[in-house]
Amino acid sequence: MRMLNRYLSQNIASESLLDEEAKESPERLGEHSWPSPSFPDVSSEPEDLGSLTPEELIRRLRGVTRLISHYEALRLDAEMAIVDLYQKDFGDMGLAMDGAEAELRAALMLTRRAANMELALAEILRERLPSVLESLRSGSIDRRRATVIANKTLHLPEADARELCAEVLPIASGMTTGQLKAWIDRRCIEHNPTEAKDRFKEARTIRGVFAELADDGTATLTATGLMPDKVVNFMDRLTQTAFAFKTAEEPRTRDQIRADIFEDIMTGEDATKGRSRKAIADIRISPTTLMGLDDKAIELSGFGPVIADIGRGVAARGIEAGNAEWRFTVKDKSGRAVTGLTQRRPSAKLRRTVEARDESCIFPGCRAPATNCDLDHRIPYSEGGLTHEDQLVPLCRHDHVIRHNGWSHQPNPDGSHTWTSPIGLTHTTARAP
Repeated sequence: MRMLNRYLSQNIASESLLDEEAKESPERLGEHSWPSPSFPDVSSEPEDLGSLTPEELIRRLRGVTRLISHYEALRLDAEMAIVDLYQKDFGDMGLAMDGAEAELRAALMLTRRAANMELALAEILRERLPSVLESLRSGSIDRRRATVIANKTLHLPEADARELCAEVLPIASGMTTGQLKAWIDRRCIEHNPTEAKDRFKEARTIRGVFAELADDGTATLTATGLMPDKVVNFMDRLTQTAFAFKTAEEPRTRDQIRADIFEDIMTGEDATKGRSRKAIADIRISPTTLMGLDDKAIELSGFGPVIADIGRGVAARGIEAGNAEWRFTVKDKSGRAVTGLTQRRPSAKLRRTVEARDESCIFPGCRAPATNCDLDHRIPYSEGGLTHEDQLVPLCRHDHVIRHNGWSHQPNPDGSHTWTSPIGLTHTTARAP
């Protein structure tokens, strides 16, 4: 396991389509017979995909994605088989990994780093997390989700990691990689709060700021080991100020405006011209955690779970200070908001009610915090829709535009939302975990 430190630094945060359906019959392709659940018959691929209905296209897309996952598992099997051959000859795992790494580099034209990462993942899944490897083999999850689970559980004892996998694997395909990371982080904090605090303290001791020149001539500035509440505060301040600048006459995008404001702050200039807005940061916390009776993870809305000391520290310093306005939503065991604002100057009551109910944009997979979202009328106001709690949902600006370009959504009794696309497909999404 000597390559794990380098492996831990990798984080693949992309999304893919997965599904638990498998409607096609099993088949044999080459010398491999497919395990259950069955996989699509790729040999029957139509010459013209345009002849398929939207439902058939999505079903095929999901099926082929599962097939790719199966082959990814076979590839990892083959990589570890090469390791086994070398270990049989050399008797030393370190030498075996070195030999297998060289074989992969030569056979697949990989860099040393790429070959190293391949073998590290293969070793972790076979030796430490076999249930994740089998889920990949069956097509229940894809490689990106398998990688997230491997990354996020490396610091746990093996027994704890396997226990967590048993809990997360049945639901992993229903989450984006960002949601999956947040789910695992929350479980890890709650499983062992003391260990989570120790990891946090250790990360703070190696905090730093790094700069490098990019290939295109621009520069990239990276800061690590920072306090999460301060980062959320700062980012929301940038966002709120960018909103103030973004008029009809302003040619820059909001991202460009945020970058320009950041550059001004670095050089000590003030280019906000009086348009700086107060940052709004949203903390979600249980009553027992707020009172210090337990150390459950708290949520920085749109950011992710952090240790309980962060939320209690913000409360102790004062809910409103400087350019920040902190909002607390206290939640019961089922996750429902049970109190309103505990702040000095609350915003509009209706908006806050909606933000307390839905902490992020409700489009499938989006985690943009509700405090930075538009409130969308489910029935357009111009068509007689009411400005009422039951008719309003948060949508980030990007997804708000999508919604008005042919998409529609309906709330469900369990708090999820069913979206219908312009081509008639439906997607039901629950609140972000």
